[in-house]
Amino acid sequence: MRESRQPQNILRQEKLGGIAGIILGVLGLILIFLLGREHPVEITVGGEPPGPQNDAPPIATQIVDARTLQNTLDNITARQEAEERARLEAERQAEEARRREEEAARRAEEEQQRKAEEAERRAEAARQAAAAQAAREQAAREAAREAAEKAAQAAREKAAQEAAAKQTAKERSAQEVKAAKEQADKEAREAAAAKTKADKEARAAAEKAAAEKRAAEQAEKKAAAEKAAAEKAVKAKEAAEKAKAEKEAAAKEAKEKAAAEKAAKAKAEKEAAA
Repeated sequence: MRESRQPQNILRQEKLGGIAGIILGVLGLILIFLLGREHPVEITVGGEPPGPQNDAPPIATQIVDARTLQNTLDNITARQEAEERARLEAERQAEEARRREEEAARRAEEEQQRKAEEAERRAEAARQAAAAQAAREQAAREAAREAAEKAAQAAREKAAQEAAAKQTAKERSAQEVKAAKEQADKEAREAAAAKTKADKEARAAAEKAAAEKRAAEQAEKKAAAEKAAAEKAVKAKEAAEKAKAEKEAAAKEAKEKAAAEKAAKAKAEKEAAA
């Protein structure tokens, strides 16, 4: 706000200075006009010297004609008004360009920040999903292991019961006892195979969980890199704003210098005209 008020104060001072210069010029011209009327200049007619021998009346010449004076004042006022309008328009356009640049930079910064936050949210979601998946797979492995152990235990108990029953039954033949034993061994092998399969699936699930964990870590690193890029963009913006402020200060100083030179030139022209 202070920077926007300073050019207006400068323009107001320049305008007052221009008006004061015009008033002084008008007063000088009026003074010259009045002096010309009080002390008329005699102009000889036909080359005859002035004096009693020339009966023609003296001709009082006006130094400045009223219409010429008015036209001069109008031209000076119109030129200063045109210059002031051009200066105000240039400053308005510069201010509008500055606002557009700041708005574009703000939007770019917000977009960069939004992308970084979105990447961080995606990484967090991936971490949570990986943790949930690992928990589910661990529970599945535990359930499969317990089921395999229960099946093996049941098979062993069943085989023992059947063997004991066959041994106590004298009427059963040795063939039946052997068949029962083979059946028990078969069931034990199947239980062992089921346990091996469960262990294999558990290892595969562990490897999958490790791969998902690595993917989540990579996503987290990517989010950190995007966040660092956003911080770098903010620093670049601050450097650009600093350079822009220095450039505007230099332009302002040059403009003030040009205005001073222009005022001095106008003053000199008025003094020359007077």
